[in-house]
Amino acid sequence: MRKFKFLIILLALSVYFFVFSANAFAATYYVSTAGSDSNPCDSSRPCATFNHAIRNVMRGGDTLMIRDGTYNQPIGYFNQNSAWSSYSPPNGSSSAYTIIKAENDGKAIIEDSYIHIGGPNGVPAGSSYIQVEGLKLRRSYIDIRGSHHIKILRTGIKNPAPINAQYGPSGIGTTCDSHHILLEDVWVLGAMRYGISIFESSNVILRRVVARFDGNSEREPKAGINFYGQTSSGSGCHGPFITGAFDSICQNCIMIDYNPINMTSGSGLGGGLNEPWAAKNIKLYGTLALNIPSSGFGLHGGYGGSNGSGNDIINSVAWNLSGCGLVFIDGDPARNIIFNQTTFGRTGGSGICEFGSVANNLDIQANAKNSIFYATGGANMAVHPLPD
Repeated sequence: MRKFKFLIILLALSVYFFVFSANAFAATYYVSTAGSDSNPCDSSRPCATFNHAIRNVMRGGDTLMIRDGTYNQPIGYFNQNSAWSSYSPPNGSSSAYTIIKAENDGKAIIEDSYIHIGGPNGVPAGSSYIQVEGLKLRRSYIDIRGSHHIKILRTGIKNPAPINAQYGPSGIGTTCDSHHILLEDVWVLGAMRYGISIFESSNVILRRVVARFDGNSEREPKAGINFYGQTSSGSGCHGPFITGAFDSICQNCIMIDYNPINMTSGSGLGGGLNEPWAAKNIKLYGTLALNIPSSGFGLHGGYGGSNGSGNDIINSVAWNLSGCGLVFIDGDPARNIIFNQTTFGRTGGSGICEFGSVANNLDIQANAKNSIFYATGGANMAVHPLPD
């Protein structure tokens, strides 16, 4: 018995010292606008470029501290057609994330550039266990491709795309089977197509994310937050089709004060938060859509019975809208959408609007309970046929 206890203690100590050793060897390096790449990138002699620090100095589990200032250079590099020239910060581990952070939140600014995490289209190997903290981006964006266990914390983005951009980029975009992504205390505002776009990804958590859309003159659909669904056409990471986002959460998110300047008639603002083409099992908890010149939330099916199940809205509010509080279109009639403890008020249209193809009997079932409808412009729950 004593021998067994000794072995247990020895095993526990081995695990402890393995984790301790992994963290003990992690180093912190520094980048500064006043630095030089001939320096060793330490606190007193910082280097000048992210490229040098990431490719020549850092190892997995290290921290790159970014001093105050404005940087017109990318963190990582992406070339869609050349896998060998695409790189991002070195992979960390579950016990030691690689960290890229501002020395002072909001005072390290990435301008006219981007942050790349992962590999190019068609390359399965992405990045893992990387954490970005406290940065501000102007006319810049964050691209996460084929990666997992990525955290973006306390980071803000302004004007991620030109006002006439047709397809992007999004302020933060995930794609190519990315999974286990956390966006926490993140804000995106200004000109964009999508502020946050969850595309061909799963197990993504948006927590305390704020989006304010200021306009886009293109006619393509657009939204502050977008969980994109499945289509049989288009260009995805697996060829001429797109797989849907699924199993994700938007928790305590806010879409507020949209001001769609320079937008043409029929410009396609899909709503504060949009789920086009049957994204599946997307949960909205404690989420607000306020002062939106369109609908608050949009759950749009594929007009072919493909609307995903489990897209529930719980303890959320849609208020002061020109459209409906929530719009959902078509889907599998055997499936259910649940609206529980929701408030819809001061809407130009109905509180909840369903559009379905009557001839094809594709109307999805909806359950609304413990909810409040106030000063809605139409019926609390209205069903509208689509043209057949």
